Amino acid sequence: MSVKRTLVKTVKIMFVPTLLALATLIAFNYVVLAAVNEMGGAFEALRPVCNLLGIELPKTGLGGMYDIYRYYAPLTFFLDASIHAGEFPLWNPLTYCGLPNTGNPQSFLFYPPHLIRSLLTFDPTPERSNISLAIMMGLHFVFMAFCTYLLGRAHGMSLAGGLTSAVAFAFSALIVRRMCEYHIITTIAWLPLLLLLIKKSVDARDFPVKIAFALCGALTLGISILGGFLQIVNLMGLVAGVYAFFYFLLNEDWKADSGSLWRWARPWVHNGIAMAALFVLGSLLAAVLLLPAWELASFTLRTTGLPSNKYSDLWAWSPLDFYQKLIVYAGMKYEAETIRNSGIIALLLAFAGLTHSKRRDVYLFLGMFLLLFECSFGPPLPLGALLEKLTPFSLSAYSRAYDFGLLPLSLLAGFGVDALSKPMANRGHSYARAFVLAMLAYICLAPLNGWVERIDFIHVNNAVRIIPVMGLIVMLALGMLRYPKPVRLTLMFLLPVLVFSETVAWNQSYVPYMAKRKIRDYTQIKREDVRIPTDNFRENDPICNRFLYSLRFAMNGVDPLHISAVRDMLSGPPRDKHPYRGVQNWESTRENLRGNMVFKRSFWLARQYVAGAMPGKREYWPAATTVFLEEPIDESIPKIERSQLHRSAVSQNNTVHEVTGPPSLFTPVKRSEKRNMVFMVSLPDHAPGLPPGSAGGVHSALIYSYKSTGNAQVDTWIQEPGTDRSEHGIRHNIRATNDRNVFVEVPLPDFPEMRVTITVDNKGPGIFQFTGIQVKSDNHDEDGLIQILERSANAVDLQVGPLDAPRVLTFLDSWYPGWYAFVNGEQAPILRANEQFKAVVLPPGTHRVYFVFHHNLTWRAFFISIVALGVVAALLLVCWYLRRGASNADREEETAGEHQGGEAAT
Repeated sequence: MSVKRTLVKTVKIMFVPTLLALATLIAFNYVVLAAVNEMGGAFEALRPVCNLLGIELPKTGLGGMYDIYRYYAPLTFFLDASIHAGEFPLWNPLTYCGLPNTGNPQSFLFYPPHLIRSLLTFDPTPERSNISLAIMMGLHFVFMAFCTYLLGRAHGMSLAGGLTSAVAFAFSALIVRRMCEYHIITTIAWLPLLLLLIKKSVDARDFPVKIAFALCGALTLGISILGGFLQIVNLMGLVAGVYAFFYFLLNEDWKADSGSLWRWARPWVHNGIAMAALFVLGSLLAAVLLLPAWELASFTLRTTGLPSNKYSDLWAWSPLDFYQKLIVYAGMKYEAETIRNSGIIALLLAFAGLTHSKRRDVYLFLGMFLLLFECSFGPPLPLGALLEKLTPFSLSAYSRAYDFGLLPLSLLAGFGVDALSKPMANRGHSYARAFVLAMLAYICLAPLNGWVERIDFIHVNNAVRIIPVMGLIVMLALGMLRYPKPVRLTLMFLLPVLVFSETVAWNQSYVPYMAKRKIRDYTQIKREDVRIPTDNFRENDPICNRFLYSLRFAMNGVDPLHISAVRDMLSGPPRDKHPYRGVQNWESTRENLRGNMVFKRSFWLARQYVAGAMPGKREYWPAATTVFLEEPIDESIPKIERSQLHRSAVSQNNTVHEVTGPPSLFTPVKRSEKRNMVFMVSLPDHAPGLPPGSAGGVHSALIYSYKSTGNAQVDTWIQEPGTDRSEHGIRHNIRATNDRNVFVEVPLPDFPEMRVTITVDNKGPGIFQFTGIQVKSDNHDEDGLIQILERSANAVDLQVGPLDAPRVLTFLDSWYPGWYAFVNGEQAPILRANEQFKAVVLPPGTHRVYFVFHHNLTWRAFFISIVALGVVAALLLVCWYLRRGASNADREEETAGEHQGGEAAT
């Protein structure tokens, strides 16, 4: 082959992917420009180019909506930092008091593109992790669009039809909105390729070729499951199964196979084996995620049978709601309205596709769309109810089925381009089609002008009205008149351009609205020497999971697959009565005593224990000396009864510091007055006779006494001067005391120096007055005997002692299968402490204690996935060998036939 022909062939092959990559850059240009503005290095070279072209760089930067800023991006940085520190993070110790990464689908821990992205993110920073995620998502959009194009072409579409399907699906409003929900993109992006491989498998007459395509489909299915969203994997299976079954029924040549029972049964058997291989091996390839996820689900609310909050209930919509959302690309009130399409032109083309001569394919995709539209409603409709029954966990949104319905709808739009380019049976039919298209366009366009004026969350320009009219004109011109081939091809290629232009007209405001930064960090992100700290300190994250960027320990967090029992312990009323997936920064300290009593540290040394559950969220006990164990133990550690507990956050052996000023502290707060009172407190850094601990200060509590003749609310806010650390104190609602002195206790965080602000909101008719304030520090706090030598994602190494008597070392990190403890090099049993955490018993002396998370189920599942991958590779080699042998035999037979023919002629 000449160089010229090779070059021409390369250009043809790369034309469509390059075109779709350019379309992705145009659609998400805000993300690209924000990356240029935020990143240095190679991106810096683009800044003068943008200035020269007069392109203004976004000033708000990248942030995103939903789970980007508080989940995917922080967790991705944690993964990047861990991997580049030489550790694969199966556990996340930093948020929610510890929770597993393995088994959590949305951590993307075993998703191959995500791992490649992580390895290529050198010297990770929050910005680099965010930008690399954005690049990965952009590549997924290009890949999804290109595979949709290939699927359309495989069904006989023209180049223009395939491009129309690609842009209509990849740049539809729902799919573009998923730029804020990475796990949906990483899963659904593989759907077009999966359907393409299923089609190739069904079409293949040679059994080894059929199996080879099915094996490639298994690889695709496995990767899509590892993409991380098990909530829609059931829909992936449904779409793939329905497509395979009906494509087989509609396209099998039943007449050719008639004549004997085996000839009739052979296509059923061969295709059944191929599809079984696809689904079974695809699931086994994803075993490294599925098996740990099944275990994790048993610790969450997803499998308990409790009703979960539904993000969208289509049964509550009116006909007008459906009318608006099918037409208005961005949605009427907010960006997350769940039934939306690719614009008016794509809808009109989908109708035109119903007139295409390839009726089997048209009926196939129309049926798939209607089926998925029905699933979007959920129960009690039959398919939606069946899908929920077959799903082993509670679904949070039935309407996600419509995301999948957009693929067959977009393919119908591609058929529409080809249908309009060919004359119908007679001119009257063409005129009738044009009339119906014009009427549908009027139904869509007539109310659009008024509806657009009512959209206030984004700015919309006139292009969203003009471009659909242009599209209608092109469709009518193409469908009604006959043209020379160059003119006809030009009109055909105008349609995908106009479909894409309509999406761009919306997305120039819609994408920035979703991508720009909407939050302000209350705490500065640490950028130097970022590593997991070795101090015994934990705090509340003002914005859930943002501390992951600095690798700081937080007792709260947000995660869809949190350990529900741990969340229940951390949460406070009224949110603890609802199945929320996050804990706000005020819940575990302002509404729950446990935050500043125990969860503020990872490790405690207890000298006594109580058998049973922890006290309530408003009950006090001496946290520095007492632990609650699931069952009695045979060790020489004192066991006390619950009734014997000292009802205070500190033990009876304590040091008292009186707070005497400023004088305004003790001035009466008058009726309907709200007053802030500020004073400074210093905590001792060690208990008597012990070295200083790494927590910062000795476990302490603020005690105040008061008198009140009415109702009041007292809040406490504690800050550490010179740092960004702050915590809520427990909130107290005060009633009239009838001239009695009442004492209230506020557990304190371990700040060595603190600025305490007490806010009194006197809501009653009487007077509120403090009569005394003091700080009690627990002399039995043995934090100074705990030295954290090293800590990583999966392990912690400590030295504890010298202990004068046996102790229980409590590790306030979530109890979960796979944790092991070693004391002085020998494995020790892990006790279940404080209901959902870990502990080991230590004898007197100094000890080296090592906790490690070695999740055997993950490694067994990984072995299954590797074996399945080996099986797929081996079977592909066998298929190649058999096909090669058959090809050689065919060639030899042809050669022999030609030789015999030559001899006969001679």
